[in-house]
Amino acid sequence: MITKIRTRYSCEEAAAVSDGPLTSIHFLKDVTSVVPGQRVLINGASGSLGSAAVQLAKHFGAHVTGVCSTADIEVVKSLGADEVIDYTQQDFTRMSEQWDVIYDTVGKSSVGRTKRALTSEGVYLSPILSLPLLLHMMATSIRGRKKAKFAATGMKAIPELRELLSEVVQIINGGKLGAHIDRRFPLDGVSRAHELVDTGRKRGNIVLAISP
Repeated sequence: MITKIRTRYSCEEAAAVSDGPLTSIHFLKDVTSVVPGQRVLINGASGSLGSAAVQLAKHFGAHVTGVCSTADIEVVKSLGADEVIDYTQQDFTRMSEQWDVIYDTVGKSSVGRTKRALTSEGVYLSPILSLPLLLHMMATSIRGRKKAKFAATGMKAIPELRELLSEVVQIINGGKLGAHIDRRFPLDGVSRAHELVDTGRKRGNIVLAISP
């Protein structure tokens, strides 16, 4: 049974939970298992998956680095990121720092480019499947370090999704996860909502408000 949200979430905020938070907890808890003290980098930290991932990784006890544009630095800091990299000024794949987990929520990087930024046992996560990612997954599935992993959260069995959603709700009720909504559109504004999403510049979630 799904735990009820006790906090004063609006219907729009509750709707957003089924997107970014549900996908990101699947990646950070099931696809890999983030543990306290790990260094986790979230690429696309101001988007739907990224804004949830920053909060969830902090909840799991990680040291979190968010990657975003100049305009979104303060937003990502407010989500709890320990460090923020402005991708217009620095390329994290060329820095001397390394991370245990790199979660590329927007698919703007690649497993090849990020290998040098991973620790020896590091993991690259992506919700966007590509041929290079698939080939790297196959090559390191049995042997090899610096693994790459992909998963389709929506393909999980309903009972498993319910269990994940229950955990998300518990984290929300504990005050460790909040909905991050950029814009609200009426139902007849769905085309404008898609246009905004297609720019790749949205912050958090875009929701449709359906009036009674």
